[in-house]
Amino acid sequence: MQPYFIPYAGYFRLFAEADVVCIFDCVQFPRRGWVHRNQLPGVTGQPLWLTLPLTKGKMNTRIADLQFADDPV
Repeated sequence: MQPYFIPYAGYFRLFAEADVVCIFDCVQFPRRGWVHRNQLPGVTGQPLWLTLPLTKGKMNTRIADLQFADDPV
């Protein structure tokens, strides 16, 4: 399963039932996915994005090669 930034509770149930859990950082980072961002409800209920500020990379950047941006936008 693909990891998520702030995983949902079902992930932890899956981990508890599994004999082995493998976490890879040598796989390609999917841009525009849920790996580095998530939506949370704001004070008034509107969705707000919580995103890790990552540097721009090539299309085939591995998760292990990602770096945080110096000046997040």
